[in-house]
Amino acid sequence: QSTTVQAHAIAYHDNALYYSSGSKFYRYNPDKDSELICSLPDSTVTIRYLHLSDSGWLLGTTKGVYRYANGSFDIMLENESISYLFTDDCKRLWAGTGSNGASVLENGRWLSFREDNPGHPLINNQVRCINQDAKGNIWIGTFGGITVVSPSLDHCSHFSHQEQEPWSLQHSSVYA
Repeated sequence: QSTTVQAHAIAYHDNALYYSSGSKFYRYNPDKDSELICSLPDSTVTIRYLHLSDSGWLLGTTKGVYRYANGSFDIMLENESISYLFTDDCKRLWAGTGSNGASVLENGRWLSFREDNPGHPLINNQVRCINQDAKGNIWIGTFGGITVVSPSLDHCSHFSHQEQEPWSLQHSSVYA
């Protein structure tokens, strides 16, 4: 007997599989029905990304970032369609969006990285992935290439495909 589950996002933690379907967040149980952990207050929201942090589950949605802990919700970032969530070694939360760049939560405030932000430029606003290297640099993969942000957040380097340049990316569209 097999079970079909429609999942928009999945996460694995402490030998358990978690998933979202629409605005609901579940813990998968292969032996019986999945356990509903919570439903977002707005049923029109889709949970697209699950991330466990020190402060609870972070739910990246079509309308922002929600934190779920101890049976209640906090809205951490509103009116953004979240494509990726990442916590760096400095415990800063990074939120990538489908069309509005990336934001990082530092000292209680959000700092935006966007194509049109000269102080914190991003190579492209369609964020697909975020990660960190051993030196603490944050790598943001986008539809148009990669932006590398220094650990101090004050310097950005960009990489993309360049015709006739053998050192450039094979393709500018970066997924992982």
